[in-house]
Amino acid sequence: MPGFEDVTSLQASVSAADSVAALGLVVQGARDLPGRKAVIFASEGFQLMSGTDGSRQPDVDPRIRSRLDLTIDQATRSGVVIYSIDCQALQTGGMRASDDIHSIDITADPDAMGAAVRNLASARLRANRDAQESLAYLAEQTGGFAVMNTNDLAGGLARISNDVRDYYVIGYEPDRETFATPGKTPRLHKITVNVRRPGLRVRARKEFIGVSDPERATGPLTPAQQLVRAAFSPFSETSIALRATNLPGYAPGLGLFVRSVLHVDAHALAFSTDASDTRKASADLVCLIFNSDGVRVDTVTTGFDVALESTAADQAIRDGLVYTTRVPIARPGGYQLRYAVRDRRSGAIGTVGGFVNVPDVRGDTLALSGLVLRSGERIATGSIDADRFSVRPADALRVYAPGTRLSYSYEIYSAGAAVQTVASLWRDTEKIQTLAPDALGRPANGAFVGAGQLALADDLAAGTYVLQIAVTAADAPRSKKSRTAVQRLSFDVR
Repeated sequence: MPGFEDVTSLQASVSAADSVAALGLVVQGARDLPGRKAVIFASEGFQLMSGTDGSRQPDVDPRIRSRLDLTIDQATRSGVVIYSIDCQALQTGGMRASDDIHSIDITADPDAMGAAVRNLASARLRANRDAQESLAYLAEQTGGFAVMNTNDLAGGLARISNDVRDYYVIGYEPDRETFATPGKTPRLHKITVNVRRPGLRVRARKEFIGVSDPERATGPLTPAQQLVRAAFSPFSETSIALRATNLPGYAPGLGLFVRSVLHVDAHALAFSTDASDTRKASADLVCLIFNSDGVRVDTVTTGFDVALESTAADQAIRDGLVYTTRVPIARPGGYQLRYAVRDRRSGAIGTVGGFVNVPDVRGDTLALSGLVLRSGERIATGSIDADRFSVRPADALRVYAPGTRLSYSYEIYSAGAAVQTVASLWRDTEKIQTLAPDALGRPANGAFVGAGQLALADDLAAGTYVLQIAVTAADAPRSKKSRTAVQRLSFDVR
């Protein structure tokens, strides 16, 4: 389908930036832990440099580089050493069984097969080099190292364990002039540690940005501060299980938003029973919104009360509760949303986080909302911005049994008059099923909505799957182009 190369490249960039942003939150959460901290970052790496020849230029994608530098600076300030592990293990540039060579025409050019093999090998080696460069840079800048070019994961972890067992801590207090005053641009300062004993190799943090840390508050935290701290830190002790589904969307006149769907494990809520045998519980909720630079741009605070009759309470405790809220988003881009729920009666806390890419619906950019997945025969096509938007607990949990019939729906933005949609089911990189293409025309009234059904096979293996929707909009014939958008949603089969 035209345009998928660009879509895949953008998704790879957003995915890499989101991974680094998640690492940044882990680093910030470890800040208040005592002593020297070690974080292991397991990743396939990402492209940090551009160019296929010797003149490779940095800072190709500011989404990745800005987050990477910010994470390194946060690690320096938090006493965190990052060790990276290349999840790809040993790689070869040779042919694979999955490579399609049947389309190569050797009748016109006898060397076509050899050229294709050489080009494929070169591209794979270049991609592997790019991935390893990013992992090595991240680790070395914080005083760690990267585990690469090995299939021995246990050996790599042993190297990291031995490295964190013995270490020295050297600190110094920079001059006041090192830090930028308000209104001034901070400078990047290099750090070099030298030792006099021959044969020793020093690994230490290499730089920091000249911005002083804010003063920390002292004294016990209030319940509101506890809630924010729990949402911010991935190391918070939690006792309420949460699962979040973030559905990006757009509403004319209201702008961009994320429809947050939270599944709450009702077992951990402290219910009270009144004289009428009604069981009641209440909780506070906070949502912290971080942008692509890892900066908190907004905070949404709310709460909810639950009042259930005996039978409904038993069902809620068995299946869980669903709470939905609308989170306004100022501008398109990648965001991390961190949620924390606090039971008002017991003080129990639950946290969960997730990434969402809010589409740019300005101009003629084709975009899709988040996918709404429901079990059952009926296809619901209501707007995700509707006040009465709701899903059942099983759909908020996104766990289904083999043989379940699923329905899905989504909204299409800036599509023009007609689109073609293709739904497919994936597990990891394997395509399990592809549905027949569906042609949709813009309705006379209302939103442009796509919907369909997908039946899970009775013998479908347990695991995590991804539903993918690919939409292509054909523009006016004179433009001679098509526009493509892709949206995905994961779910589990058990």
